[in-house]
Amino acid sequence: MSSYRRGAVLGLTVAEAFILFTFLLLIALLGLSQPDDPQLESDPSSPPRIWVRPEEIETLVNSAKQAREARDQAEHALAAAQQELDQTRDNAERAQRAAEAAANGRAAAERERDQAHQRAELAAKDLNHAEKAVAIAKRNLELFRRKGENPPCWYQIVKAGENKTREKPHYLFNVAIHEDSIELARRPPPPGGAADDGDTPYVEEWRRLRIAGLPYGRRLSDEEFSDAVTDLVARGRNSQVRSYECVFSVMVWDKTPNHAKERWKYAHDRIIEGSFSAYTVQDLEWTGAD
Repeated sequence: MSSYRRGAVLGLTVAEAFILFTFLLLIALLGLSQPDDPQLESDPSSPPRIWVRPEEIETLVNSAKQAREARDQAEHALAAAQQELDQTRDNAERAQRAAEAAANGRAAAERERDQAHQRAELAAKDLNHAEKAVAIAKRNLELFRRKGENPPCWYQIVKAGENKTREKPHYLFNVAIHEDSIELARRPPPPGGAADDGDTPYVEEWRRLRIAGLPYGRRLSDEEFSDAVTDLVARGRNSQVRSYECVFSVMVWDKTPNHAKERWKYAHDRIIEGSFSAYTVQDLEWTGAD
């Protein structure tokens, strides 16, 4: 009976001790769950206190450290990417400038090439003209030696003694110089043709040059006379009658009075001989025809 009492008392004591320990543990947990700052407890807007187990603290610290390292790496990568982008832009700009410079250089080279071609063409033309001029000069020198200065457009070859020949001119028309005018008289087309220069009959050239249409039998002023014969004279000098420059010949009569010999000299020397090879007639009367 006494042993039962002792066991009952011991069991009650253990139960009471366990209850007490549990109560103390609850008080301790309640104390841990309360905020350190009394003001936070009274502030309804403050966030609730989160309980973190001790074994999770190291994991959280490592995660935060890794997040910072990842952020730093991302910032370094962004800076490197921005630097690479800037370098790429600089390279692109330099390449664009180089391309523009190359294009300008190519355009300048093409212009220089075109100008060189033009200069070469001009030089070739100048050389061609020079060669033609030399050929013409040689031919004119040969003609001068053979025919003399101002060879006649219309002529006949006659003997000149010692087995030589000369070109005796055929006259285009007759001219009378008056005190205040100039008069033309018709002559018939000469016979034959230029045997050593195409041998075209003179009568055909007479028609082609429209010699019959000249203002014959009229008193012409100096200007009217020059206008009437300008084209004819130019054809002879431009090698359109002969294959070389030639001069037509005319017969001239002095019909000025004695007090007007200055007029005769001026008209003969300046107007007539300025355009034709003139033969002054002294032993024939002016009749308007040969």
